[in-house]
Amino acid sequence: MSDTTQIANTYHHLATISELVNTGILILKRQLFLSQKKGVSKITNEVIEEEEILEAREIILAFLKGLTVKLSSDAEYNKKMENSELKNEILIMQRILENEGILSNEQLSHLDGLLFRIDEERAGLYRKLRNGQY
Repeated sequence: MSDTTQIANTYHHLATISELVNTGILILKRQLFLSQKKGVSKITNEVIEEEEILEAREIILAFLKGLTVKLSSDAEYNKKMENSELKNEILIMQRILENEGILSNEQLSHLDGLLFRIDEERAGLYRKLRNGQY
């Protein structure tokens, strides 16, 4: 497989993950907002279907588990992450989602940060493809 094909496949994969995770985060943010402002949902008639919430939880949970596996397989990174606050936060978010809880604003911000890192990597791959720098 050529370098161009490999980079293009990686870019496509990251773009798909980014889109799914972003959608999941937005749904979980709406869920948090509506749970905190119960009166607002009556005014705006904003409703989130239970199926949407379940799907968002599954997407984010799969993302976090995949991230944990990927990070655990990298020995050097694993040493750095051994007592890391981020690693602990990822595990806490996994437990909350598995127990069908609602993530806090801070936890959703952590997810935004993880998504931002994926988008940065994707942007770097795009520049490589565009400029032909493999």
